[in-house]
Amino acid sequence: NLSTTPFGRALYTLSSDTQWIDQRLVHTFSMLLNTSVAVIASFIVNAIVNVYFIIFLIPIGFVFFGILVYFVATSRMLQRIESVTRSPVFAHFSETLGGLPIIRAYRDEKRFFKNILAKIDKNNTALVYLYTANRWLAIRLDYLGAVIVLVASLSALLGAFYLGVDASLVGLAITYSLEISIYMNMVVRGCADLELQMNAMERIRYYTEVPNEEYEGLEPPPEWPHKGEIILDNISVRYAAELDPVLPLSGYFSPGGFGWYSVLHTGSGKSSFTLALYH
Repeated sequence: NLSTTPFGRALYTLSSDTQWIDQRLVHTFSMLLNTSVAVIASFIVNAIVNVYFIIFLIPIGFVFFGILVYFVATSRMLQRIESVTRSPVFAHFSETLGGLPIIRAYRDEKRFFKNILAKIDKNNTALVYLYTANRWLAIRLDYLGAVIVLVASLSALLGAFYLGVDASLVGLAITYSLEISIYMNMVVRGCADLELQMNAMERIRYYTEVPNEEYEGLEPPPEWPHKGEIILDNISVRYAAELDPVLPLSGYFSPGGFGWYSVLHTGSGKSSFTLALYH
């Protein structure tokens, strides 16, 4: 229900998630496809130059797959935490802009400033852990890439000495092996980014499939209203059946022909009161 969705989460979905889908999803998928083909081509070249390279390729593949699964799962959780902690920053900033005159009138700038600093600190903490995980990935893939270069170089040189492999093919195999570590890093990052961006698409799809609210109350007669009086007596307003009442209304009377104004501070229930009248 959009009525019970926090404003910051909806704002983040309509801004950041939409940007990821429109601008980054196709680029990430293209990069992942290109780098995956480059990694496979590098392994194939080394396997063709020296068949014994395939023996070392199997354990290297298991290690790479283990790093990929472990990092993607960790990165997904850290990205989710970062997204959750970013939404309150958006919400607090937008609500502060809307209530600036009232905040200044009550001279409450310091409290709002401290609140947004605390929310930014939480978001930055998640970002620090995310960047640390990326460094963890880079170091281990560099080690794995160095092992691949060592194995490919030794197997190519041994093939040149004992199997009569041409020197140009040995140089080609070593050249391709030098690029494997770079491409493997890009493949793992591409998998993590692609999963994150698909989660953004899933969130937007969720909002597009929100069911319409059905009115189950009484329909007023065609000649309603007979006069312009507003009487509210023992009315309880809530946004969903499982939530607590947000605005109990009782003993309110507005005679016909009079205008009324709502002058209250932010969060006091002006919007809820207006929605209750329209419902």
